[in-house]
Amino acid sequence: MIQKENVGIFIVAMMFAMQVWKSQAQDPTSKVKPSPQAPVDFQSDLLPIFRANCLACHSRNKSKGGLNLESPQTILEGSDAGPVIIPGKGNESHLFLVASNLIEDALMPPKDNPSNAVPMKPTELELLKRWIDEGATGKVDGSAPVTWQTMPSSLQAIHAVTLSPDGAFAACSRANHIDIYRLPEQRYTSRLYDPALMDTEQEDSRKSAHLDFVQSLAFSTDGGLLASGGYRVIKLWKRVFETGMLPMKVPSLIQRACFDPSSLTTCLILQKGGVIVWDGKAQESMQHFQMQGHEIQCAITSPNREWLAAGSREGHLLLWSMADGTLLQETSMDSPITHLQWTPDASMLFGADSKQLIRQWRITASSATFSAQLKTVWLAHESTLTTLGFSSSETPALVSGSHDGTLKWWDPDSGALMRTVTTGDAIRDMAISPDGLQIGILQKNGSIQIWKEVEDTRLTQMQPHPKPANELARAEQRKTMADAWLEDNRKDLENLKKEAEKAAERTINAVEALAVADTSLKEKKAAIKSAQHKADQASKLLNAYQSEIQRAEDALAKAQKKLTEAKEQAARTVRNTLDPPQQEANPASVIKIQGVLEAIERHAFAAGRSQEAFDQTTANKEDITAQHRKAVEETQKQLEKLQGEQPPLEMQHALARTETQLAETSKQHLDQSILGMQETIASRENEVSEAIKRVNQAQTQLKQADTRAHALAFNNDGSMLSAVGTHGNWMLWSTKDGFPLEASNITEGPLHSIHFHAEDRRWIISGREGWIWRNEKPSWTLTGQLGNGQPDSPIRDRVNALTFSPNGLWLASGGGQPSRNGEILIWNIQERSLTHDLDRIHSDAVLGLAFSPDGQHLASCASDKMAKIMDCETWNIEKTLEGHTHHVMDISWQSNGRMLATGGADKKVKLWAYPEGNRKKNIEGFDKEITGVAFVGLSNQFIASSGDAKLRLLDTEGKEVRSFKGIQAFQHTSSVTPDGHFMAIGGEDGHLRFYDLDAGKAIGSHGIKHSLNTTGSSNTPQP
Repeated sequence: MIQKENVGIFIVAMMFAMQVWKSQAQDPTSKVKPSPQAPVDFQSDLLPIFRANCLACHSRNKSKGGLNLESPQTILEGSDAGPVIIPGKGNESHLFLVASNLIEDALMPPKDNPSNAVPMKPTELELLKRWIDEGATGKVDGSAPVTWQTMPSSLQAIHAVTLSPDGAFAACSRANHIDIYRLPEQRYTSRLYDPALMDTEQEDSRKSAHLDFVQSLAFSTDGGLLASGGYRVIKLWKRVFETGMLPMKVPSLIQRACFDPSSLTTCLILQKGGVIVWDGKAQESMQHFQMQGHEIQCAITSPNREWLAAGSREGHLLLWSMADGTLLQETSMDSPITHLQWTPDASMLFGADSKQLIRQWRITASSATFSAQLKTVWLAHESTLTTLGFSSSETPALVSGSHDGTLKWWDPDSGALMRTVTTGDAIRDMAISPDGLQIGILQKNGSIQIWKEVEDTRLTQMQPHPKPANELARAEQRKTMADAWLEDNRKDLENLKKEAEKAAERTINAVEALAVADTSLKEKKAAIKSAQHKADQASKLLNAYQSEIQRAEDALAKAQKKLTEAKEQAARTVRNTLDPPQQEANPASVIKIQGVLEAIERHAFAAGRSQEAFDQTTANKEDITAQHRKAVEETQKQLEKLQGEQPPLEMQHALARTETQLAETSKQHLDQSILGMQETIASRENEVSEAIKRVNQAQTQLKQADTRAHALAFNNDGSMLSAVGTHGNWMLWSTKDGFPLEASNITEGPLHSIHFHAEDRRWIISGREGWIWRNEKPSWTLTGQLGNGQPDSPIRDRVNALTFSPNGLWLASGGGQPSRNGEILIWNIQERSLTHDLDRIHSDAVLGLAFSPDGQHLASCASDKMAKIMDCETWNIEKTLEGHTHHVMDISWQSNGRMLATGGADKKVKLWAYPEGNRKKNIEGFDKEITGVAFVGLSNQFIASSGDAKLRLLDTEGKEVRSFKGIQAFQHTSSVTPDGHFMAIGGEDGHLRFYDLDAGKAIGSHGIKHSLNTTGSSNTPQP
């Protein structure tokens, strides 16, 4: 027998058994396999089940009904309705009963749910019940460890592309690789890799940047830092030239340095006099030469490293022995010697002076004697001679340059002029490539050119360095944005003033309307009061007349009653007196009968009088009553009419009063808004002034950048030309096309000279306080990471979006766990620290991020179909942009900060006004999802890349300006330089495509065909 208290449990158990039986009937392969020997582990056994079908609605970020199933602790907290489990009693726990569909009207998961969740299988229900029976314990340590597995080498789709702000570099991800390209030449340069991943067993992954797909890339504002986003980690790659100071000690500041590439020595001319010869190969000082009374102008060691030649301002040629520092010869001339040059065999020495003369000395030397004999002197140029060099090409020649703008080749033996090239402007410095085939010249106007030595033709001209140009572009962009905001704010002020005028007029009208309504209402209330009085009076008259009739009727009835009673009394008296009838009446009886009769007479008289009064009162009763009733009806109708007219007047009065209050409030608000807008305009005017100053400063810097170069040098193979300037700046160009490769300030003081050390492959740069060396080419080095890629990482899942703030101080990353939460993290780049965790901005994974041009706002978009705009000071949401019906894939700001573009998986691009937040345009016509949107420079145009293998240039009216052809694969990502000149896109086919937006054409396409082995080096996480 089943006891009464156990009936409920028995029924539940039977229903659960039926549910299991039905499920097994539908799925013959499913069987309940209890494992009492192994307790249920929440994290490994139950959490994956909840993740698959429950956490989309019952997690920290989205807890429907207040229920969070992410951990035992949150489950024990219960729901809004109370506890959901009873530890130790699985069959009685609400969570188990609901999951088993044993409670009516509580089907979980609901049918047709947006997450496509399905009911638990019997085996899963059995695990849930056992876990509760075992006490519902356990904990969640982050998430399960990830086991990385090698993916096929064929997975080379590009999921992320970014261009450096200066347009120098492009970076793209192919699976877990990062490839770097030189954008101007569309040339592959390097593949980035994490040295820590080189210890992996897979040899093919020695060049991997991440273990997982690289989903996002972003260059810093200066282009020197690249951030890459993977699984639970962001890696930071710095583009650096290895740089150092040479360990040299000099007695005073260096005034000038003269390098001899043939002997790898440099002569350091000191400000306080004297020359130090520096051995470039041994990196040490060879000799210190001092000559009293001479101010050295130039110095150079002989190619055989035996002698030092120096020219002084006093017009002396000084020759020393390098071995012991002995002064071998001193020759006096009539003008200062400015330049010296040896022939490669050290048999001749050439010197130029301030009179445009070139002298030739023949060197005769033995173990005992040394002689430098002047052989030839000739007038070389019409203006100051500025440079002297020796070309050791097929036909050796002495080359000179001058302020007269000419380059001249001289026969070193005879001094005869071999040829002349006119360059167009004064020559300030010259460098000859090691093979002698290229001559680089620095002109007075700042132009740096390369001439082909044999054909006397100009090969190319060095382009201005993009850094100052980009600074100018950014300054102009800030000015454009400030101008736009100022213009819009001025328009806003005019609109506010117009609205304030309307509000003032509205207030006047409202006050007048209120006065009229108040008067009308008062008059109506007075009329109602009067009508009420009349109606009351009419009712009183009717009531009084009816009361009078009633009194007369009552008096008549009373009199008649008394008369009747008197008659009846008289009859009784007579009957009693004369009974028996023949009995004679005695005097007493007679008196008694007479009294009775007298009473009858009195009552009859009174009844007669009452009848007369009644008749008089009721005479014309119907007419009088009708008159009174008519008066009552008429006065009542008038009262009701007036009362019916009062509510509209009261409503009118209330509306007028409300309108008055609203008008006054609106006017006050507008007055405050006008004051606020006037303050804003004043602030904007200051911003414009500051922007103008920055533009002027940038223009000055750009102008200085073109004119402050001081000395030139080629690298060993002649592929690069470098220059240093008097402002401590160092520049590097490609000799192929003159495109700038690098530009930076490496010291505060002036730099004197530069040369290339072929053996160490270093640039050696001299300044006042010593020498600086730099590697020939830069390298990308992993300098840090954010997050650790482990379960306890602050980054919970893949990093889908990265963007640097305009000031370069912050990095924003976007991601989150799909269908569970959206994650936006703000990182301090200098400190490599997390400053803000914005994990409740979106309810699904964040896919795109963009800082506003002024850096004051951050826009985000996500899989929750939303785009948000946040204030970067408070990180509060300012605007929510709703309208997309599918994932919002990307977001971009217009350069003036007044408009945003969003692209969605709903095949639409939407344009939004800022700060209003309203949708301005809806652009359709795409066949697949929009994967990338980006405004182009300062224009009103933007690009849109999509999965339909199309790339379009559109304007803000939705008109297609240009469509780019030749794309045949799904495009995942795109990037545009801030100036709007160049664009790159990448897609499923692994091709990185470059476009010149100014010319409106493709300029290159690069697949994976480069020198690196890329097979088998991609990995994906497996739970």
